[in-house]
Amino acid sequence: MLGDLAGIYDKATLILALTITPLHVGTGRGHEGFVDLPIQRDKYGYPCIWSSSFKGALRSSLTLRYGCLDNASLRECEIIKLIFGPEKEEVALKAFAGSVSFTDLKLLAIPGPCGAGVCLYTSEHLLESFIAFTDALGMENLKDKAREALEDIKAQWERGIKFIVSSSEALIGQTGALVIPVGIYKESELKYSGKLYEFYKAILNEVMPDSLKSTVEELARKVIVIDKSRAPKIIGHKLIVQTTRVALDYRTKKVIIGALWSEEYVPEFAIFYGGILCSKPREKSLAEKYGITSGEDVFNRLRDLLRVSNGRHFYLFLGGLETIGRGLVRIVLLQGGRS
Repeated sequence: MLGDLAGIYDKATLILALTITPLHVGTGRGHEGFVDLPIQRDKYGYPCIWSSSFKGALRSSLTLRYGCLDNASLRECEIIKLIFGPEKEEVALKAFAGSVSFTDLKLLAIPGPCGAGVCLYTSEHLLESFIAFTDALGMENLKDKAREALEDIKAQWERGIKFIVSSSEALIGQTGALVIPVGIYKESELKYSGKLYEFYKAILNEVMPDSLKSTVEELARKVIVIDKSRAPKIIGHKLIVQTTRVALDYRTKKVIIGALWSEEYVPEFAIFYGGILCSKPREKSLAEKYGITSGEDVFNRLRDLLRVSNGRHFYLFLGGLETIGRGLVRIVLLQGGRS
């Protein structure tokens, strides 16, 4: 049972998402400073992935995998419809809600340069949001580790410490000297937090591929907490990759006049989190046909469709620019719920 989320939902799963290649989940053409194609952000300025983008990419990948555009009556295609709900053009004829709700994917950490080469950056706000979310899903172990880290951080803020890292390894440069990132802190304002290290070690152990497990310990020791006043600017903007692209005339191999634009990307190895909430199917005929009677059944069928029945992870392309290698994300499913 879900405890705090009890009601129409009887199954919850925590998602951890690791960007494998740079990620551009955009807002459409807009204006973010001087950027033509900005990424999605929450109201605080942190990168995020809107639930509609995640749900749409997931459904689209399954629709294409099982050939539902050509034959929507296939078994897998009808189960996809039961899980996600009818397509837009079918809503008037088949008005029922899907059995799965998706939350936004919120940022937990983002990589950036530091004295040790590359570190993970986070903030007090990002940890607070994670704690509230995992409490609702009943993920007690990760919630408690995050809470202990946050309490340690807040205790240091109260003592006037403005720069907190998981260990000194985050700040040791190639020469062995202490390097303070981006030159905005003094060494006297520095504090190490073992609780921060323990939390991110647990997160990295969950989300990292087996082939990179050897890097978990190293990366967990290189986590940096930015204070509230600077975090949105540094994490939400300075650590975001900006590139400029052009379009060519393929006949002349020259740049098309006016075809110049800029794009934003979240760098690889950023960590996001979110949730999948499953309820009893609302469409009775399909539910009875395939024996899907509960949120647990819905989740299991979704896992089967994603081909993760023998594991907990799968890969998904999110956002735009897939043809140039953008948006490959590793999704890890962690069971939630408290009795």
